[in-house]
Amino acid sequence: MKFMKNNAGNPGNSTPGGNMGEPLRKPDSVSGSKKNRRRKAIQIPMPNRSVAYLVAALLLVSGSVYAAHYLMADTKINDIVITGMNYSSEEDIRAAAGVLPDTPADSVRAIQVIESIEAMPYVREAGVVISALGTMRIHLTERKPIAVLAQGDALVMVDADGIKMELPDGYYPDVPLLYGFDVHPAGDTLNSAAFKQTAGFLKALERSKVASLTVSEVGWHEEDGIFALSRENGVRLVFGKYNFADRLENWEEFYRQVVPQKGMTAFTSLDFRFEGQVVAHEI
Repeated sequence: MKFMKNNAGNPGNSTPGGNMGEPLRKPDSVSGSKKNRRRKAIQIPMPNRSVAYLVAALLLVSGSVYAAHYLMADTKINDIVITGMNYSSEEDIRAAAGVLPDTPADSVRAIQVIESIEAMPYVREAGVVISALGTMRIHLTERKPIAVLAQGDALVMVDADGIKMELPDGYYPDVPLLYGFDVHPAGDTLNSAAFKQTAGFLKALERSKVASLTVSEVGWHEEDGIFALSRENGVRLVFGKYNFADRLENWEEFYRQVVPQKGMTAFTSLDFRFEGQVVAHEI
């Protein structure tokens, strides 16, 4: 007796056509795709969370603005605090601001106050903040002098932008004296190419620790460019019209290595305009 092996593992099952071993099909396999379609979940679109967050943020901001406006409507200026003053006087700043005690806070035009203060000679930038308690805070960023411009007996401070400023009473900044430019008129701005080169040298001098301590006076010469005088013995130092950082570094090296051996009294002038060398004129 022979037995046929059923692929489905049921030796007793057969099909009407006599083919044995063909697995039986599950009764619901034909309609399975239709059932799957009927069972497919219906997706309901959810609201966009980003939009919801944006709306909430706008409501929060608008509410804060309304609350601030509501609080400021009943607030009066009861105190003015000024910070950042070095050369400006508090009296002058208050006068420029033009805000009196008991002024309603919502009537103060901060932009106008800032513009009035920034028109003052020492002020570069100003900021104004008014609190809900009635305190108006004015912060100044004043101009920084890089030299004291000298012409005869007249002296004015000058910053890197060429803005000339009167020396405050009883104050003299620790910056070099500068020659070669007009002191008057005081309101005039130095914007020539010569001054821009000079300002570049003065800024490089400020960054150089040794050079800033050993140079006392700076001048401009049409042919030689920048020249200076050493604090010790007043030796003329010629730096030319460019490469100021490198030439100041050469002066520092000369001051460290040569001056301790020979002393500054041995020289009348030093020229740093030539690459890789210093031309020294000795007595």
